Amino acid sequence: MKNLKIKFKLFLLAGFMLLGMVAVGVVSMVYMNKINDGTTIITANWMPSVIVSEELQTLISKYRIQQYKHVVAQDAEIKQLAEDEMDSLTKQINDMFQTYTRLVTSDTDRKLMQDAQNVWSSYMELHDNIIELSRENKTDQARKAVMDSVALFNEASDTFSEIVKFNKDGADQASLDGDRMYASAGRIIISSLLFIIVAAMLFALYIIRSINVPVSELDDVARRIANGDLNQSITYHSKDELGKLAVNFNKTVDRLRDYVKYIDEISD
Repeated sequence: MKNLKIKFKLFLLAGFMLLGMVAVGVVSMVYMNKINDGTTIITANWMPSVIVSEELQTLISKYRIQQYKHVVAQDAEIKQLAEDEMDSLTKQINDMFQTYTRLVTSDTDRKLMQDAQNVWSSYMELHDNIIELSRENKTDQARKAVMDSVALFNEASDTFSEIVKFNKDGADQASLDGDRMYASAGRIIISSLLFIIVAAMLFALYIIRSINVPVSELDDVARRIANGDLNQSITYHSKDELGKLAVNFNKTVDRLRDYVKYIDEISD
């Protein structure tokens, strides 16, 4: 390092700082992309899944209400309105199932939804029997069938609740991971900047010393020679600009010493 030219040392210092800043920038971009990916997952997957699963819970509850309405109604027109509403709800529920299927990203999520669909299919089989009894105005039997379907309906509702919880937990975890990643990125960037600053300062001090020491020696020797002491020479050795200056300076002093010696011999 001592034999490197001063301008090259300065280039090294500037290059080190530049590379350090580029490295910090790259690390920042990597962590920003990861945080952005986590945010995208929350907004594009977890939250929509929560909305859809909660909507499914709402729809099956509305479906259950219309089913009760059909059973207790004595008017054929009211029964028909309830059936029309259930048909509309059935379509919405099936659409929501398809929408959720497109949002599934894990085997656990897929299994939960498959379980929900299976339970709902079983419930719909009981529903067909309930509606058939209700159409025939077999109200007591229809009510009993409704009561018998409570357990299956609750199972379907609980399954949807589990799906909602699964997605909310996933969103919370993704948010927590983003917070941890942000904190980690902050620590890494601050540590990197501190390292770059300290290393750059030490390198700068080294360069300053590598210039100041030979310059001080050159100044001291030049002062002594100016005071008449020609038995002086610079001891600094290097292949940099100051080393070459020291060599040339010593050669000049040697010639000056020889010239003075020659003048003394002539004078004698």
